[in-house]
Amino acid sequence: MTPVAVSGDQDTVQVSSWRTLGTPTAQVGSVARYIFDLSDWDAGRWSVPLGASGDPRSPHFADQSHLWADVQDIPQLWSWDRIERHASQRLVLSPGGNGEADTP
Repeated sequence: MTPVAVSGDQDTVQVSSWRTLGTPTAQVGSVARYIFDLSDWDAGRWSVPLGASGDPRSPHFADQSHLWADVQDIPQLWSWDRIERHASQRLVLSPGGNGEADTP
């Protein structure tokens, strides 16, 4: 993962904590930012510092780090039809299957 510049301190919305020896380096930050609209779930937004995938081999592993550092966000997908429309891969889990992702 490529390092990104962040700002903030313990008393700001963009909370972070710094190591002060040598070059200042952020040690702690928020793990996610979410905006929920309870009257319209599809209006929700989010960003996470490590992207949507927990797999370092995935192109989505750290694809949101710059958005997160710049306090930007992307749409959340709640409706099944929107999820299917925007999906880049589909993972089908079945007994005895190989668990490989297929492109829709």
